[in-house]
Amino acid sequence: MNVNLEDTDKKPLQGLLRHHDRLVHAIIIGKDLKIFAHIHPEDVGPITDAMLKQAVFPLQFTFPKAGEYIIGLDYATEYGHYSKRVSLSVSGRPHMAESNANFSKKKDFGLYHVILKTSPDSIKPNAETLFRYLIKKNYKPVTDLESYLGAPMHLTIVRMDLTEFIHTHGFVPGELPYHMKHFHTSPSERYGPEVDASIVFPAKGIYKIFREVKHENKTLLFDFMVEVK
Repeated sequence: MNVNLEDTDKKPLQGLLRHHDRLVHAIIIGKDLKIFAHIHPEDVGPITDAMLKQAVFPLQFTFPKAGEYIIGLDYATEYGHYSKRVSLSVSGRPHMAESNANFSKKKDFGLYHVILKTSPDSIKPNAETLFRYLIKKNYKPVTDLESYLGAPMHLTIVRMDLTEFIHTHGFVPGELPYHMKHFHTSPSERYGPEVDASIVFPAKGIYKIFREVKHENKTLLFDFMVEVK
């Protein structure tokens, strides 16, 4: 795949800034809400002057199943941060299964046990909700989480019907929410076992939240579902 970025005059977008350690973030989610990938042009190879001049960047991904996908693209210039969403249909076999709702707030992911708390408990659209994740490994609190792509935590929120998409970032409890900081800010110290996130859902519905953190030099993916009433 190629990402072609244009300005309002339909010319190649200039002045891209590296944010969260990459020029372009691409997040791929299948309609089964199980397939997830967070990829970048830098995963393919070095960013060249020609890519920057033409504002065309390559992406590589092997779609494991046929069905509907959403691809969220994040990038930034000096004028701000931008998020775009495109849909993609993949043909062939095997086909994705239907997504199922699971509202458990305590889940195991391999050796990791994660507990989710929300404030307020009842989530409303267009209102800020605080999400607090408590992370344990072998049921012992994890206190040495590492920065992942310039943030304590990356979160991707998608509605079950793929009509809403949000990419945001977590913050260490007691610090400013990440959206109130400059996007070049990068945490330098280890932290945990709790990581917070502030989310405003745009509409009612069932959402899945994918969260990525880094621990012991490995990227970990945890996911929870919530209902916005």
